Amino acid sequence: MLLEMHIKNFAIIDQAYIEFDRGLNVLTGETGAGKTLIISAMNMLLGDRADTSVIRSGRNRASIEGLFSVHKDVKNTELRHLLADSSDEIVIGREILEEGKSKCYLNGKIASVGQLSSIGEALVDLHGQHEHQSLLKAANHLDSLDAFGGPELLRLKTAYRKTYELLKVKKKSLDDLARSEQESARRQDSLKFQIDEIDQANLRTGEEEELKEIREVLMNSEKLTKAAGDCLSLLHGSDDDRMNALDLLRGAISALLDAKGIDQRLDRICDANESLIYTIEDFAREIQNYSEQVEFDPQFLDETEARLSLLALLKKKYGSTVEEILDYKNKAQAELDCLEDSTEQLARLEAEISRSEKDLTEVAGLLSLKRKETATGLENEVQKHLAELNMPRIKFKVAISEQPAEFGLRIGDKSVRAYPNGVDKVEFFISPNPGEPLKPLSKIASGGELSRMMLALKIALAHVDDIFTMIFDEIDVGIGGQTAFFVGQKLAQLTGNHQVICITHLPQIASFADRHFHVFKEEEGKRTLASVRRLDKENRLTEIARMLGGEDITDTSKNHARETIQKAESLKQDLRKAYVCKNAK
Repeated sequence: MLLEMHIKNFAIIDQAYIEFDRGLNVLTGETGAGKTLIISAMNMLLGDRADTSVIRSGRNRASIEGLFSVHKDVKNTELRHLLADSSDEIVIGREILEEGKSKCYLNGKIASVGQLSSIGEALVDLHGQHEHQSLLKAANHLDSLDAFGGPELLRLKTAYRKTYELLKVKKKSLDDLARSEQESARRQDSLKFQIDEIDQANLRTGEEEELKEIREVLMNSEKLTKAAGDCLSLLHGSDDDRMNALDLLRGAISALLDAKGIDQRLDRICDANESLIYTIEDFAREIQNYSEQVEFDPQFLDETEARLSLLALLKKKYGSTVEEILDYKNKAQAELDCLEDSTEQLARLEAEISRSEKDLTEVAGLLSLKRKETATGLENEVQKHLAELNMPRIKFKVAISEQPAEFGLRIGDKSVRAYPNGVDKVEFFISPNPGEPLKPLSKIASGGELSRMMLALKIALAHVDDIFTMIFDEIDVGIGGQTAFFVGQKLAQLTGNHQVICITHLPQIASFADRHFHVFKEEEGKRTLASVRRLDKENRLTEIARMLGGEDITDTSKNHARETIQKAESLKQDLRKAYVCKNAK
């Protein structure tokens, strides 16, 4: 709710500081005293277009600040964000500069006019002008009707929305599958080729390293054969050689054996090395076998090179190692299996969509039926309040319609378009006078008529309305007497759920105030100033007396004022008791 408002250098207002109450706040004063300036300042605070003409003469800027208290569970996203790092209070500021610019602030931080407007619409409904009136926007009518319908209707709405969103996801998946059918066929061909290419290669782990070793041997077979031959020549010797390594070693061992048994130290040496002759003979046989196996095979080398080239090509395409290539093949096979299953998947998805459409159609029909029942209740409720506001000739209608769609949901004998919140389009209509056609609520021209219409709607929707603060201007245009008293009652009734700020010329309405402000003009030097003063009990009595009988205030007018206030206070207590009892059930 709006707690405080500070206006500075605004038109003929030098400074005004207003502390509002939770209940009914009334501003009164003579015509031209500056009451409309308070509303204009509120409009600019809530994002209205800035106009340098409002800057007080002789000043270079005008400023307006408002302090609002906001519930933590408020639905508006921007408000929740503002409250995240602060208390439950928000400060909105606006400066209008003489050079034509304006500055906006939210909790001390610079903001845009758009942000102020968005925040303002969530904080305040201002009636009498066409700004900040949520119920004038047809887009809000469906939510208002649904909220009026209560938990049962809201459960149907939630069930519909979940089914709608699920169906939306499934249809998108179906569209994606259908659009990619040709692309899928091309992809399958590509995957099959890749899988076949890898399969035909018959890859095995470690093969590349083995092939490289074989290639190295084949390319150096001549060098390897010569090394083995030279080694054998030295071990066995050739036919022309008299001595060779084996003969020399046998002779050396034999020489030691001739002296064996004389010195134990020499015996130990003989025993330790006598087997050398057998070791060298084994070494010679291994070299002989190796030399017989090593040969240069050009065809085998070509085959090895070809295999390594194939591996290099596959690595370039599918991975840097044989393991990565095989892993790629497994993934390709999995993707191919999935794509080959797309036909079955399409069939399954189409069956699921058919079931979801059937479910959506069923809940949409129930939701639409419940809305039509609720619409009748809302019409009766609003009509009752309009009659009590002396507007019995006005006819209020909740128009519910559907938009035909060739491929929509089948509701009854019609195919209609489905929206995120149902198949219904909802808009509030009125007929101001008998015989006149119903027109959209937003087309009402009369400010006072509009304000009373909004008052009737707000009271009907009071228990479900999220916007706590309501401001009514021009609500008393064209009324008086008992009707004015009824309007005051309705405003007081509305304070059970809302903070209400009202500008009025009528004492019957002002008498219901919980907090009464007097707007007046006075001369200061050669300048006219508009000021706002909160009235105490005695001054309030005087102001009501003035409104009842004019500037000449007599004991009779004061007594009349006292009676009027007492009557209003008594009615307020009854209204609030009834409100407490109603909400306690």
